Amino acid sequence: MAKGPTLTRDQTGAHRVQASFTTGRYYFSLSDRAQSFLVNTRNYSENREIAWTTFRTLIVTGDIHLPKSNSASVSTADDLATPANPRDASDSELRELASLLRRGRFTNTQINRLETIFEETDLSDHITADDLTEKDTTQINELRDIARDIEQKDTLDDK
Repeated sequence: MAKGPTLTRDQTGAHRVQASFTTGRYYFSLSDRAQSFLVNTRNYSENREIAWTTFRTLIVTGDIHLPKSNSASVSTADDLATPANPRDASDSELRELASLLRRGRFTNTQINRLETIFEETDLSDHITADDLTEKDTTQINELRDIARDIEQKDTLDDK
């Protein structure tokens, strides 16, 4: 059976999370936001199991992710192996996680998956999908266009 996600450190001292897929255990990287939440807000220490709801939620938001992964955070969350005895989040942890989510910006796909997590867990006592802010897709598309223009300019400059 799969083990629960555990806060660890790598050889450089950076915090990581070790968690399971059906194919084995893997190390995940943490955003500054995830690290601050787990270590500073929730006082997780090294080798402590992270609550399953918290871990899945931070995977979906992209705050915990596989290093150099090209897969969407939602699909990564769907591929995780559920631990045999997942650690439950306390009510205070769920309340603080909900507060963290209210300060974020998410894609429609992320919001839909988060809504499923809310419905499956006691996180629904603290937040709904209506409380989440969707990323401005117009701005994202404009940034993609700018990046594409820069890439094309760099390609032309190299010729």
